[in-house]
Amino acid sequence: MYIGIDLGGTNIALGLVDEKLDIVKKKKVAIIQGSSYEEILDVIAKECKEIREGIELAGIGIGIPGIVDSDSQKIIFCDNLGWKNVDIVGDLKKVLMEDIHIANDADCALYAEVLKGSAVGFKNVILFTLGTGVGSSVLLDGKIFLGGDKRGIELGHMTVEYEGESCSCGYKGCLESYASATALIRETKEPDAKTVFDQEDIKYKETIDRYYKYLAVGVRNGILAYRPDLVIIGGGISKQGDKLSVRLRDEVKKIEMYFGNETATIKIAALGNDAGIIGAAAMYRDNKKRR
Repeated sequence: MYIGIDLGGTNIALGLVDEKLDIVKKKKVAIIQGSSYEEILDVIAKECKEIREGIELAGIGIGIPGIVDSDSQKIIFCDNLGWKNVDIVGDLKKVLMEDIHIANDADCALYAEVLKGSAVGFKNVILFTLGTGVGSSVLLDGKIFLGGDKRGIELGHMTVEYEGESCSCGYKGCLESYASATALIRETKEPDAKTVFDQEDIKYKETIDRYYKYLAVGVRNGILAYRPDLVIIGGGISKQGDKLSVRLRDEVKKIEMYFGNETATIKIAALGNDAGIIGAAAMYRDNKKRR
């Protein structure tokens, strides 16, 4: 049995995952705004101890919402939590006394979708996760692509508007500043993105129109860069379902592509919010086999 943890900007989701990558038990805990690194670690440790009580554990996989050095297994930068250069693996091992593996949360989600979700059978895929921030992961020739420095792909921080809205990464005009739940909340002052989408026809038509246009630009850029057969949309905003995928597909089609690959399919992630938990556990399991 494994523990898979999906560490988000506002919540921690964790679950017990078996060898077949089925979730046996799961739980979600809110992150109190302004919590320190140490406080969040305490919550993770406490929840892990509770969920695995009486169960023999093989190890723990954690999806991190930021840049992870896959070789050193350290967090380089996690903008939504304000973390830089932290050794979460070493710090948690001291408390939990378990083997731990970390990876970017979007990479975990895509890995799960490849193994048992929307991406089964595909070799070239891009995943965008739309939540507190905008995460991304790329599958090339059947393997998660981490780049030359092994730190992953951050399409959420590509520029879609020069000198645009400020981003939590310190730059301006990033896709995340326009296509995340945080962006919708910032613009409308509503408590969450769902409320904004639910009131599209009443008061937020222009806001949602603009949202899709920026998201389509980001997706188009990803398609041109990586030539995928499939684009998957995950994260909290993906709960909009087919309404989102159809609308996004239409917006992408409006942008003329003279460079081919107009046929890339756009789908909603099949595993929903479970993808991060399943993928983190699977990443641990399969990385351990390679050692």
